[in-house]
This record gives sequence, structure tokens and C-alpha cells, in this order.
Amino acid sequence: MRRNHRSHLAGLIAVAGMMFVAGCTATEQVASPTPPRTPAVTLSASATPTPAPTTPEPEPTPTVERNRETAKQFIIDYFEAYEEGLRTGSPEPVAGLSSRNCGKCAAAAAELEDLAVEGRRWPTVTTSAIPYASKESEDPSVLHWEIDYSVNQGDEVDRSGAVTASWGADRFIVYVTLQHDGRRWWIDGMATGATISEK
Repeated sequence: MRRNHRSHLAGLIAVAGMMFVAGCTATEQVASPTPPRTPAVTLSASATPTPAPTTPEPEPTPTVERNRETAKQFIIDYFEAYEEGLRTGSPEPVAGLSSRNCGKCAAAAAELEDLAVEGRRWPTVTTSAIPYASKESEDPSVLHWEIDYSVNQGDEVDRSGAVTASWGADRFIVYVTLQHDGRRWWIDGMATGATISEK
């Protein structure tokens, strides 16, 4: 079976929380036996107060500066994560990198889910995503990028390692819209464009 890589392209931190558990210890006091033939004596012991357990403050998620350089790097990281998902047959690398507005991103995540369920993967796939042009919108938190995206020729295998499909090398333009929420970038939209001819 021959597959076109574009049919799979579409795309993706869930932020993991950290739980801190504070423990406390209890101390036992053992009364000393009263010596024989001596009057009873009331002993008073001043217990050292045990400090209340404290819960460490979780470190805040680092804020990613809103500029072209951080946006460009996020795009590169996104496509590297997608490539890892294809090679390993897992949706984990792309989880939480896109918003609900990105239909192609949801399709890419669904494709990786299918790979995981069916035990398929693309072990030899290598891709390249080069953001080369950006354009601001009326909203300063939104950037539009054009990406030169390419994929090598290779095979898809099942759990046993048997080849189930092949794909040919491809290179085309991808249009990506990024949204910054005040702390980090998200992929908010994606579309594939024209094929780029090799010169």
C-alpha cells in the first residue's frame, strides 16, 4: 500500500501537575517507673513543639516570551514531536501542543492514536520543518507562519516489524497560525499548501 504523507499531517503540553505530600511523625512518651519507698512525685515534661508540616510551593510554569524567535522554535519543536510520534507509534509527544481550533492538529493526534492502537509505526521517518516567513495579525498575540516541510521516503511497520505500507518523499508548504495565551504558544490553525519542487 502506498500512502501520501499529507494525509497523515495534521497535529499537537498538557501541563503535568505535581502533588506534594507532607508527612508528620508521632513521638511516644514512656513514663519512668516510680522508685520504691519514695513519695509519689509529679513529673512535668516540657514537650518540644513539633513544627507544622509545610507544603512546598509548586514552581510556576515558565512564561515564554511572545516574539518571533520563540514562536519559530515552538513550530520546530511541534514538528519534531510529531515525527517522534510517527516513529514510536505514540500520541504522547504531541499531547497538549495545539488548541481545539486546529482541526488538522486534531487529525494528526487521531492518526497517532490509531498507530498506537493498531501497533503501527514509521520507524525510519525523518522530517524537516523550516519556518521561513511570518506575518503579524491585528491581534498582537497571533502570528502566521509559512513552513517549508519535507519528509523522506520510508516504510510503515506493524508490531511484528513487517512492512505494511510505504510512502514517498514529499516537500510542501505548511501554513501555521500560532496563538500566545500570555504564558506560552499554541498551534491554533494549520493548512497544507503547494508542493515545493526540488531544483
